[in-house]
Amino acid sequence: MAWKKAFVLGSAGVALLCNAAVASAQRTDAKAKTAKSASARAPAPQGMDAKTKRGQMLYQNRGCAGCHGIIGNAKGKYGAAPDLAGVTARRSNEWLHRWLKETDAMIASDETAMALVKQYNGAKMKIPKLSDNDIDAILAFMKTKGG
Repeated sequence: MAWKKAFVLGSAGVALLCNAAVASAQRTDAKAKTAKSASARAPAPQGMDAKTKRGQMLYQNRGCAGCHGIIGNAKGKYGAAPDLAGVTARRSNEWLHRWLKETDAMIASDETAMALVKQYNGAKMKIPKLSDNDIDAILAFMKTKGG
């Protein structure tokens, strides 16, 4: 129920909610790394290669799913951030990599990034540190979901 209070607070509350989700996800990701050797031995689900499976794990454990959906709603799963359906078709791979690595710099210089922040009432994405391989894996997973 605490998350409902954040929506009453407006964009500041939404930003806090998303930041809390990322922090929680980072703790979960650390736990997942300890189980990595066991999961690395497990075969990937039918139709999903290892990279895509890793992307799914990162999407869930790094907090992406806490604010974003990949289901085709205009404002995403919780209305806190854009829905990511079709994002890999709308944005270049280079743009997405830069957005996920240098969000603040893009908000200061990129018109699309500025428009997204304005559209979501100033809410800014808190980015956990992602390598290029992590981003490629997340994008591969998103593509399987229409992202």
